[in-house]
Amino acid sequence: MLVWRIEQGGVGGNDERGVRLSLFDANSLPTIAAPEDVINAMGKASPFHVAGGEIATAFLSTALDDGEHHVELPGALQRLGELLILAESTAGGRMPATSDRPNLRLWILDTATGRLEIVPQDWYNTGPYDFGYQWVTRMARLPSTGDIVGEGIRLGIFRLDPTRRRIADWPVQHVFYMPEG
Repeated sequence: MLVWRIEQGGVGGNDERGVRLSLFDANSLPTIAAPEDVINAMGKASPFHVAGGEIATAFLSTALDDGEHHVELPGALQRLGELLILAESTAGGRMPATSDRPNLRLWILDTATGRLEIVPQDWYNTGPYDFGYQWVTRMARLPSTGDIVGEGIRLGIFRLDPTRRRIADWPVQHVFYMPEG
C-alpha cells in the first residue's frame, strides 16, 4: 500500500516542506490497541500515524523548481510505475499556498527511472476559482490516449492539454460537482 502525504520536516528533521512517499506491507500493519490514545496524540503536528509495516520511504522537497529532475528512490518504490501527485510548490521561496494564492503543481514521477517532471497548473493557479471552496482532488492518465484527466471539488472533470498546464476540455464542468455525489 502506497501512502503519499505533504509534511513539514524532511531529512534530518529540518523545516523543509515536501512529499513523503511511504510503501507499506498491508499484511504487516499491526492492530492499534488503543485507537483513542493515538487519536488524542495526533494533531496538526502529527497528522499521520502508523505503528509498523513500512517497507520503504522517500521525501521529495516541494522547493524543487518546475521542470525535469532526477530523484533517488529506494528499490521497493522503483517498482510502482508512474505516479501523478498534486503538490503545492514552495520553490523560489514561495510560501505554502493559501486560499487566495495557490501554487498547485502536477508531479509526474516515473518511479523506475527517478524522472520527476513538475508542471504548474496555470489554469487553476490563475483561474477564477474560489480556492477555499474549489480544488483539484486527483489526476489519472488515460491508457488509451496518454491524456491526463483530473477531477476536483466543485470543479468537475477536466482533460489537460498537451502542455499539461491548461485545460483542453471539460467533459463535466459544474460548480456544485462533488466527485462522490
